[in-house]
Amino acid sequence: MDRRVLLAVVLMMAVAILPSMFSKSKKPAVVQTGGQAGGPADSGRAAPTASAVPASPIPSAQPSDSLSLRPSDDTVVVTSPLYRYALSTRGGRLIEATLLRYPSMRPEENRRPAQILTPQSDLLTLGLLSGRDTVWLRDWQFEPSARSLNVQGATPLRLTARQGGDAISLT
Repeated sequence: MDRRVLLAVVLMMAVAILPSMFSKSKKPAVVQTGGQAGGPADSGRAAPTASAVPASPIPSAQPSDSLSLRPSDDTVVVTSPLYRYALSTRGGRLIEATLLRYPSMRPEENRRPAQILTPQSDLLTLGLLSGRDTVWLRDWQFEPSARSLNVQGATPLRLTARQGGDAISLT
């Protein structure tokens, strides 16, 4: 093998490996609140207790157990042994997608089932293109064919809505 090829391989390995050896993993910052009471400004008040809170709260992507037990009026829950989906009747949008057999690898979720859609996500907001106009369905109120569905095969769920003279059906 040519020395230049060998040197190129060694340099590529160095570029791939060395940065990970020198970089430190970031831990969440902790802010201490409260402290000792004392001094002229604190006289007469009770001492607050110290507590640790994250500096910037991370939105939890944990699956909502309340959805599987009691769906709210505007949520339709579809479950199977593999997944749990929650759809909002307002806009027909998927608001939860949980893979029940796969644990989350995020440390703060303690290996709960993996939630692959963040709760505030607008990723799957529906809209229709009509000519050059887009009709967003986020404000449409859909009526589901069932409030909850336990999938045992090819089981359809139908969401229908009417607004003005327009009607739409999602299956």
